[in-house]
Amino acid sequence: MVAGDLLEELPGVVERVPAGVRPVVLHSAVLAYLSRVDRVRFEGLVRGLDVTWVSNESGAVFPEWEGAFGGVDTDFAVAVDGRVVGYAGEHGGSLVWR
Repeated sequence: MVAGDLLEELPGVVERVPAGVRPVVLHSAVLAYLSRVDRVRFEGLVRGLDVTWVSNESGAVFPEWEGAFGGVDTDFAVAVDGRVVGYAGEHGGSLVWR
């Protein structure tokens, strides 16, 4: 666990991953607490890192993503590198693959 500003600390955390290990940035129900401007900054930041990005966020966090709302009875879109792959209930209570 690292304390600090997500946008400032993430690159340094990724740099500390040992050579030969694929870094994965995973977050769930976090980005809704950022402003829209900071969510856009985060997306640009994580896309610029050599990582696999897994997110589980409300469809309202990135509504422009294809299928972010899914049309299923859930509030969260599960995405890998910005591509929606499924839909989850709150706190992982359910999962439907796309």
